Amino acid sequence: MSFFNIWILLTSALMAPQGTLFHNATMMPVNNQQNILLSKYKSIQKDAKYFTSDELQAWASTDNNELNAIARENQIPITFSPFEDGKFGSLSILSLDLKWLQKPELNKILFETEEGAKRVQGLEFNKHVSIYKSRCHKYPVVRIKTRTGDYLWLTVATEQLQGFELSKKIKRIKKNMSNLKRANHLSVIMPQISFEGFVDISWMEGLRIADKKNEYAIDSAIEYVKLACDQEGCSVKAGAGLEFIPVSVVPDYHPPLIIDQPFYFWIERAQCKHPIVEAYIDYDSLKKI
Repeated sequence: MSFFNIWILLTSALMAPQGTLFHNATMMPVNNQQNILLSKYKSIQKDAKYFTSDELQAWASTDNNELNAIARENQIPITFSPFEDGKFGSLSILSLDLKWLQKPELNKILFETEEGAKRVQGLEFNKHVSIYKSRCHKYPVVRIKTRTGDYLWLTVATEQLQGFELSKKIKRIKKNMSNLKRANHLSVIMPQISFEGFVDISWMEGLRIADKKNEYAIDSAIEYVKLACDQEGCSVKAGAGLEFIPVSVVPDYHPPLIIDQPFYFWIERAQCKHPIVEAYIDYDSLKKI
């Protein structure tokens, strides 16, 4: 299964209501993933200035029809239901169209899967490609330049990661890179990519945003991604939709305590002096969905 992180898209969706419906807003996280996002929020927010209005836009509105019309116009299959009880929504859209400096040749690849090698379509580059070695990663790291000056990077994965664990892995690989002589690699063949679907960002739910007059919580969060890498280049079309509900609508609103990090676990019997089972539980022991 493939996983995607587009932090600039989520940050943009959070910036929209602050720019139109709130003044000097603050945000209050309810789980660890939200904590991590907000710790990076200001830094990611600064990145937004390097995108054109055609590449990154965001809107906030109390009118669901307005947001739905924008989504349709941009071919983003996100739909907002009518806002009731003081609700509102925000929508952010990212559109990138990166063309290769060199049109790659088509070349077949035997791609390794759990069921064995399967044939996929590949793209072969022999120009505008740099190859690096990272001290913390056993595979070469490839950089392919595009006409806009943006770069596509890739390297063979050693473990399945998602969310902030994926970000940490990529950051560590980047931090430990050095140039690698290309004597054994005169070209690079990468698989073509074709993905379209929704990404689970339900961990955003419960995040509060407030100013002196109003306090809201994210009631629902949805993200759509369409990504393709072919002979022409790499294109990305993505959208994030957030719905906010006034905390005052639910007077006794208290977000649940979410155990979303490794944890200690033990079992007791009332009559026993010592726990029956003691454990440290990590991701590898959890039931996956």
